[in-house]
Amino acid sequence: MFLKKLITSLLTIQFLVFIPLFLVKKKHINYILLALLITYFFSTTLGSNLIIYQLEKDYLNQYFFYKTLFESPENIIKLYQKVDKIVILAGGVNENFELAEESLQRTITALLIYKNLQKFYNKSTQIIILGGNLEDSKTPTSTAIKLLLTNIIDYSNVKITEDKLSLDTYQNIENLKKILINNKNEKILIISSAFHLKRVKLIIDNTFENQETKDSFLLVACNFKYKYKLTIYDFLPSTENLKNSNIALREIFGIIYYSIYYKIKKMDQKTKN
Repeated sequence: MFLKKLITSLLTIQFLVFIPLFLVKKKHINYILLALLITYFFSTTLGSNLIIYQLEKDYLNQYFFYKTLFESPENIIKLYQKVDKIVILAGGVNENFELAEESLQRTITALLIYKNLQKFYNKSTQIIILGGNLEDSKTPTSTAIKLLLTNIIDYSNVKITEDKLSLDTYQNIENLKKILINNKNEKILIISSAFHLKRVKLIIDNTFENQETKDSFLLVACNFKYKYKLTIYDFLPSTENLKNSNIALREIFGIIYYSIYYKIKKMDQKTKN
C-alpha cells in the first residue's frame, strides 16, 4: 500500500518533465524551456481539458445532470425510477472528519437522486457506500458519508449498507460483488466523479461474469473537470488546472495498470484450462 501511494504521489506532470534534469549532468537550456512549456500548458484550462476529455468524453451527455436535479428534477429522475440501489464510491475523508471534494460531490448527487425518487415515486432506495480508511484518517470514509446522510434523510425509512474495508476502486467493486451476491435482476446506480467512471466500468466488466448483471449497472457522473466554455483567462496557468491534469494522469495510469492486470489474469486462466 505504501509503495502504491508513493508511486501515485510522484505521478505528476511536473515530476515527469523535470526528473530528467536530475539524471543528467549537463543541463540543456532547450530541455528546461520545453519542460517549463509543458508544465505551463497543462496548467491552463486548454491543457487540462485535453487530458481530462479522454476520461470524461463518454459521460459529457450528463454534464448538466446535477443542475437539472435542482431545476427540473421530474424530467431527469424518471430515467432512474426503476433503480433498486444507489452506490456511492467514496473518495476520502480527512482527519477532521470532513469529506474530501470527490466524496462530498458524490454524496450530494446520491442524496438528490434519493430524495427525488422518494418525492416522485415514493421509493426508499437502498444506499450502499463503498470506502474504508484512506491516507491518515482513522475513520472509514463510508462511516463519515453515512453520518452525513442520516443527519439529512429519515434513517428509519432507508437501508444503508457500508463497506469499511475497501481501499481503492478495485476493492470497491470486488466488495460490491459480495454485497450483491444474492440480488438478481436489480438496477444498480453507481455514482462517481466523471473522470473516474472509465476505470470503474473497466473493473466492473472484468469482475462480473454475467452480461445481464453488467448491463444492470447505471453509471452516473458528477464533479466534471472538463470545461465547455473557454475565455481568455483560461489560457493563464493556475494550480487548479495543474491539479486536474495530474488527477487525469494518475487515472490514465490506473486504467493502463488494470488493463494489463486483467489481460495477464485472462492469459493465466487460459493456461490453467
